[in-house]
Amino acid sequence: RDSRLPGVAGYMSSSGDAKEPKAAEDVAAKAAPAVDPEDGLTDEDRELKERLEEAVAKAAGADASVLASALETLRSSIQESTSSMTSVPKPLKFLAPHYEGLKRSYAALPETEALRPSFSDILSVLAMVSDAAPMAEALAKLSREENQGKERKAKDEAEAKAAEAEAKGADGAATGAAAAAKDAGAEAGAGAGADEDDADVKEGAAAEPRGLLAAAEASATRECLEFKLTGDPAADIGMWGHEYIRTLAGQVGRAYEALLESEAEEEEEEEDEEAAEAAEAERDAKVDRLMALVHQISPYCMSHNAEAEAVDLLMETQQLSSLVEGRGIKMDASARSRVCLYLLRCADFLGDEEDQHEALHVALALYLQNEQFTDAARVALRIGHPGQVRRVLEACGDGEEGEARRLQIGYLLGRHGYRRIGYGAAEAEDDEDEGEDDDLAAAAATVVGSALTSGMRAVSAAGAAAAAAAAAPLHASFSARSTAEHMEALNRPGAVGGTWLPEPDALPVVARLSDEVKDAIGNAQLSMQYRALAKELDLTKPRAPEEVFKSHLADSTGFRPGARSDDGARLSSARANLASSYVSAFVNLGHGRDALLYEPPAEGSSSAAAEGEEDVFKWVHSNNADGRLAAAGALGLIHLWDHEEGPIAPQPLTESADPQIVAGGALAVGLSCVGTATEADIAKELLDAFVDPDAPRKTCPTVVRSASILSLALAYAGSGRADVRDMLAPYISDTRSSWGKDAAFELAAIAALGAGFVFVGTADRDTSDLLEARLTEACAANSQHPLFRQMALGLGLVFMGQGAAADATLHRLEAVAGPTGREIRLLLTACAYAGTGNVLRAQEMLRACGEHPEADFREKRRKELEADVADGATGPAADGEGADAASASAAGAGAGAGAGAAAASAAGAASSAGAAASSAAGASEGGNPRDYQYQTIAALGLGIISMGEELGATMVERAAEHLMQYGDPAVRRAVPLTLAMCRLSDPAYATIDTLSKLSHDAEPLTAQSAILAMGLVGAGTNNSRLAGMLRQLATFHRRDQDHVFLVRIAQGLVAAGKGLVTLSPLHSDRVLVRPVAVAAVLSTALCSLDLSGTLLGRHHSLLFCLAPAFLPRMVMTVDADTSEPVPVDVRIGTAVETVGQAGNPKTITGFQTHTTPALMNARDRAEVADEAWKPLCTVLEGVVLVKRQELADQGSAAAAQDDRVRAAAASALARVPSRMAGIMASAAGAGDD
Repeated sequence: RDSRLPGVAGYMSSSGDAKEPKAAEDVAAKAAPAVDPEDGLTDEDRELKERLEEAVAKAAGADASVLASALETLRSSIQESTSSMTSVPKPLKFLAPHYEGLKRSYAALPETEALRPSFSDILSVLAMVSDAAPMAEALAKLSREENQGKERKAKDEAEAKAAEAEAKGADGAATGAAAAAKDAGAEAGAGAGADEDDADVKEGAAAEPRGLLAAAEASATRECLEFKLTGDPAADIGMWGHEYIRTLAGQVGRAYEALLESEAEEEEEEEDEEAAEAAEAERDAKVDRLMALVHQISPYCMSHNAEAEAVDLLMETQQLSSLVEGRGIKMDASARSRVCLYLLRCADFLGDEEDQHEALHVALALYLQNEQFTDAARVALRIGHPGQVRRVLEACGDGEEGEARRLQIGYLLGRHGYRRIGYGAAEAEDDEDEGEDDDLAAAAATVVGSALTSGMRAVSAAGAAAAAAAAAPLHASFSARSTAEHMEALNRPGAVGGTWLPEPDALPVVARLSDEVKDAIGNAQLSMQYRALAKELDLTKPRAPEEVFKSHLADSTGFRPGARSDDGARLSSARANLASSYVSAFVNLGHGRDALLYEPPAEGSSSAAAEGEEDVFKWVHSNNADGRLAAAGALGLIHLWDHEEGPIAPQPLTESADPQIVAGGALAVGLSCVGTATEADIAKELLDAFVDPDAPRKTCPTVVRSASILSLALAYAGSGRADVRDMLAPYISDTRSSWGKDAAFELAAIAALGAGFVFVGTADRDTSDLLEARLTEACAANSQHPLFRQMALGLGLVFMGQGAAADATLHRLEAVAGPTGREIRLLLTACAYAGTGNVLRAQEMLRACGEHPEADFREKRRKELEADVADGATGPAADGEGADAASASAAGAGAGAGAGAAAASAAGAASSAGAAASSAAGASEGGNPRDYQYQTIAALGLGIISMGEELGATMVERAAEHLMQYGDPAVRRAVPLTLAMCRLSDPAYATIDTLSKLSHDAEPLTAQSAILAMGLVGAGTNNSRLAGMLRQLATFHRRDQDHVFLVRIAQGLVAAGKGLVTLSPLHSDRVLVRPVAVAAVLSTALCSLDLSGTLLGRHHSLLFCLAPAFLPRMVMTVDADTSEPVPVDVRIGTAVETVGQAGNPKTITGFQTHTTPALMNARDRAEVADEAWKPLCTVLEGVVLVKRQELADQGSAAAAQDDRVRAAAASALARVPSRMAGIMASAAGAGDD
């Protein structure tokens, strides 16, 4: 390095004297190699070039010994240069001009020549460089065309500006006009020429591919691959270097894709049978050669820290299952973990569901090989099949270690809301399904054996034959089968990823789970853990609604209990009391106490009855009818997750004589059991009498039945229990007029929504058929009911996240015509692909949002009117009717002058009056908001689909700006909630600012949706910035009670659980989406389509549907040996994406060290900082089991800590001045501190 700087090199001699600059230049001249100014080559380069050219000349000879010597020279020169390649190696650079000559020499060799494969290998390496030349030429051509286009565009703009300026300066003189005409002719001629040039360029551009990738694909000849296929199959391809491997892998993927395309084209063409068989045999031979090469490349990439490239190649060639089958690919534990993470990320971007399932199943098998059972459970939950969860539980093994693994998985299942294993009837039904096919079970048992604990083994011949027989239906035409049959086939042995994948339901029945594991799955201790977190953070004191409203900081006094007006009179508002009930419930959620609704009896009192029901529940009785239901039901949120005391607390209310209080008490019973599952099954026992359809109407009115149905559904959300569905089915299918049509449909809608909650994400056929039949019947008679969409949502919840499983139902719903049918189909599609980030479905939603149906309808009516007027179709009678219609329309709008003008126009011109009449009729028909609410569903569905995928959520946030600017009013109203669905409990600055602007919108529905969205975005975060914005909104909208009510609800959501809970459905490092949480948030967000009929009307109790979405946002460590919480130091910071990065990069940034239990934000990640404890899972969220490290590990950790302390002390001492060091040494020798 210094030899290139003559003025610096050798600046100081060994004695410290400065050298002469001339001497330094002499040293540099001696060190630098001599370069010939003519060709820029050194003597060594020239010698290498001459040697290579001599070898090329010898390769053209016919002597075998001379050819062998030449090939050895070429091979050794190339291999030596490719050992560390940072640029084009000189041998390849010198040989590139001779590539065509070498190809001719190779073609001249006889087919029987023994050296032909070695020659082909060398040409394959040289083709890697030669393919770059045509690509560079194509890119240069593209660049030239782009530059020419820019120049032409700039020239056209300049000419247009000059013409405009000349036109403005024209004075209209004859000579000026002639000159202008002459110039115009010249410009026209130039424009025609330019148009011809543009046409030529466009034609050339159409012929030439555009873009970098297109140029690469057009110019690549795949000669590198072709020569390798004819080369030595036993040769080590790794000896040519990593760059050669990458080039070869890319061409293998493109060649395999070309073979698939040729196969598809041949299937479409009609050929004779012999030709088809010959083509198929040739294609199979090519595929076999490619697969042999794939299984050479992938192990090389795996062993050289290029796991991502290996996985990409295996995906492109449909050989991903070879990672599990062990076809020469050896991976250590670290490599398997990196491969699994990459597969999980890739699954988000795979468009084909079969490919996505294959990637997930491979990741599941690799995690089981690696004995990462908690991570395997995460993948099993993402697959969504209950058999895969049982498979992981079975693989955990026996003994204390296996029980600890199952317990950790149980906590994960409980956090996910997975209720199909553990307490309840769903487990028994799954066990019955497992024994349906004994032959299939036997075949799967031979495939798996004991590989669940020691890793997947190779498949025996008998197992492979059985698996192949079971997989045969997959080769049938997809169009000939229903979607449900196709999805069932995906779960058969060998259907996805090869014969290594067994049938999940055919696996051995999972060992009987212990009560401790079942309690973990059922969140039996969640209430205790949550309250322990509140106690640790000193948040046990109840908070009153006024502490959240902070009305003393605002200028408004018009909307809070106990406020006084300017004249000192006390303001009593039923709406204010209703808002306070909900806010108190949200703020004190799960804490068991509050300062407003209910204070438990003091110690020493025998019961609540001792003080009297009126005294204990004073706030409940101080509300009006609707307020009593909400106040009583809010007790359930206060006792959320408390399955022991929660159902008992509202029992006195269920014995009241007021139906509203009884309904609220019944609702509180189910809310207290939300998210939990116990052996007692107390919610069903307590609500059975209220849900019984044969109960007398006098003792169980409609309001009590409706609240009880919703309570039962929320208590068993996600359980998939058939007995609960049987309790709801009579209400769904019944249309008895004894309750009244409205009451019957209201009960049916709530029951349908409840059935969707119970079977959310299961694609249960019986439930979907029941809901589909009732929904189809209701489309004609009840489509205008405020709860109609809740019934449609119930059907969508059944298919939540199930993708193509909903295709058959969507096809049948095509029979429902009109905007209502499209609305239902869009809602079902959004639910089916919720959280998947499916690009095609997101584009479908965007297309619906981009339509302008109202403008199109008006334009169509205008054209029809013009045609009628032109044909003279209007008569005197029609004219008179038109005048009356015009006058009435104008008077209804409040414009008297406009009405008079319309009347005068009708009297003077009959055709004008007819036009006014038709215009008024068109406005009345096209102005129905219900006809365009399918666009609101589409905009909301855009957020639902993209909520689980980061890149898709970012794109939705960008698209929201265009929707707000160019969308119709129906689209604008849903944009705030679309943003909220992507940012639940994640108050990003940009999102909050956008929602704050929309909350001041002049359109009331848009402003109301934005206010509700602000509450969802900040739910449970206690975000001070958002809380300040909501206080300002309360002042801004103080004259509109509906707006202020929603502001209060939003304030309660932001302070939910005193900042200890979250609404976000994403968990487990944002890999999993909780279907129950999505259903809960969606049921509330869907109310925004008709706020006046739902949340702002008498169906405000739908706000309680948010209960299943709430979850503590904590990390709590529990000792795996004692099952007691233990404080452990953890680092919590912002998560960093590490997928595809080499080495061991940091996974968090900006972290802080906390002691558990600790809070976590939506995008935080935690890792253990205390080396004395080892977690049993890789993702630290919720309840984490930890084990104390072994004594040997503790000793080594302590020794390492001591070494670090000594090293730090020595380093600090070295920085101290020598005099101070001497003083410290003498003090240490004297024994002073």
